Amino acid sequence: MTVTINPNLFEIFPLSDLHVLDGHTYALRSHARETENDYVSDLVELHDGEFSILVEQVVQIRAQGQHLYYQVDNDIFRFHPDAADEKVVSEKTKITNFVPTNTGTIVYVTLVEKYPKHNLVLDKPTLHSIKTLTYKADNKGYIDTEQHYYLKVQTFEKNWTIVSAKTPLVLLDAFADSRVLYTRQTTSYDALYVFNELVEYQVAADKTFVISHDGIAEVSEAQYSTNGADVLFVAQDKQNLNHRMSALYRFNFAENTLNGIFQSEDVAAGISSDTIIKGQARHLKWLDDDNFVFQTGYHGHSRLYIGDLSGAVTLIRDEREQIVDFAFDDEFAMVLRSTTDHPSQLIDLTTKAVQFDEHQTYPIAQKYVFLSENQAIIDAWFMPNQAGTQAPVILYVHGGPHAAYGDTFFLEFQQLTALGYNVVFINPHGSTTYGQAFMDAVIQHYGEQDYRDLLTGLDAAITQHPELIDATRQYIIGGSYGGYMTTWAIGHTTRFKAAIAQRPVTDWMMLAGTSDIGSVFITDEMGVSPYDESGRQVLYHKSPIAYVKTVRTPILLLHGEYDMRTPLSQSEAYFTALKMTNDVEVELVRLPQSWHGVSRNGLPNLRVLRIEKMQSWLNHHQ
Repeated sequence: MTVTINPNLFEIFPLSDLHVLDGHTYALRSHARETENDYVSDLVELHDGEFSILVEQVVQIRAQGQHLYYQVDNDIFRFHPDAADEKVVSEKTKITNFVPTNTGTIVYVTLVEKYPKHNLVLDKPTLHSIKTLTYKADNKGYIDTEQHYYLKVQTFEKNWTIVSAKTPLVLLDAFADSRVLYTRQTTSYDALYVFNELVEYQVAADKTFVISHDGIAEVSEAQYSTNGADVLFVAQDKQNLNHRMSALYRFNFAENTLNGIFQSEDVAAGISSDTIIKGQARHLKWLDDDNFVFQTGYHGHSRLYIGDLSGAVTLIRDEREQIVDFAFDDEFAMVLRSTTDHPSQLIDLTTKAVQFDEHQTYPIAQKYVFLSENQAIIDAWFMPNQAGTQAPVILYVHGGPHAAYGDTFFLEFQQLTALGYNVVFINPHGSTTYGQAFMDAVIQHYGEQDYRDLLTGLDAAITQHPELIDATRQYIIGGSYGGYMTTWAIGHTTRFKAAIAQRPVTDWMMLAGTSDIGSVFITDEMGVSPYDESGRQVLYHKSPIAYVKTVRTPILLLHGEYDMRTPLSQSEAYFTALKMTNDVEVELVRLPQSWHGVSRNGLPNLRVLRIEKMQSWLNHHQ
């Protein structure tokens, strides 16, 4: 008898931020709360396959030596296993991140905002004047030009500010009480591109030293070696700014040299998931003065390497999984991972044993490959419906396009298979984790090779699984770039019985002036300017809205009302165009109080209602 597993958003508890201290294993355990309609993370200890909640509603945790620190609201505490925890920092304003040092000093960043909440209702609102090219950001709102970041130091004796700025300061590491690593924005909000640089603040001399050079566009992570002689950092250079792989760099203080350590795989590339509530905090870690561990994204999964200062790099783990975090020492080596059938597991790399997995096993995705028309090998995954009978198939298209599906848990796919649908998901040309050339292949070629890859991959799944796939009932769903591809596809084929486009791009010209990234994204990705006639012609013909008269596929549009990446007007315009020129069935559903990432981190009740609406739409078009 086939048993159907019905995944529930409120029963998924992903782990992150792994730390092993003095024989104890700690992590953050995150989950959605149904009554409160929010997400929280708890500090837990993992032991003997079980867990104990130590502190509830923790913002972040950090470790230094054998001491664990955690943040609750705007207070930072030192955790004591056998005594009351000690409050070491208390702030009235928001703490964005912090780093403890080996002397007990805490370095941290605060953010003071005049307008801390989007759509804040005031009794007497004032005017908002916009004078810069970049003035809004998805998942945040309109940029507060009066905000201030403060980089602070808290010792046992005093608290003082060492750096302040009106643009973001991101604290990355600290060495003893003498040196601090952080990034600062080097461009104004009126610049076409936003760059940052890696800076060391030297406490005794009260001066800063720039580590990254002009060829570096953005540093995302950095860490001192155990002796402070070197810094490893993850960064993108200024080539292909919107679609550049991240590389690993080393800076040596004694020689004042900066060199690339590893550039053949993307060090910061993750795998798209809708269950990782706390994102990965690190992709590298020093083991001692000379050796380090780092992680990459490779062909839809994670890889783990060990490197040393001689330049030697050795692959030590290459499994079908997404590594969420890792912990290494002389006595242990562990990874937190997610797979297509397990939301979260703790694995001992020495014994290969599963140390912790509180979840039941869900159906696993079957990976397959096929040849693109240019003979490139394309990765794809097939998740069969849980009833094990012949059923409809959904082609699900990822966003980006510079993103990747892969070997990680995806709640929505599990929900769709429980509802009786087969799911196919593919990494077409343009996806990450396959190298720079593969990512670049979609540039100036949206709706071409990428579109054909998706249809070829779907055909391959249908051929391989005729006993499970009813080829007369094919559907297409996607979000963001996937929404673009969904609306593009139904303008160019009639093979799908119905479609669901979420937060799509349907009109490139409109996006140029309304998206928080439109001013640079379109120029970088499409290779033309919307402000000259030839560019406008290209953008029109690459826009799904240009093909609404040929659409014969019923389509459901889902869009967050707060979305600033692909604003609601993209779906509204497409909806109106279909209504004005076509009699095909179309419905637009607006999700209130929702940003671009509503399907991954939106209000939990809306995520539930969204799935129910999608199910109703699909059932209506059998």
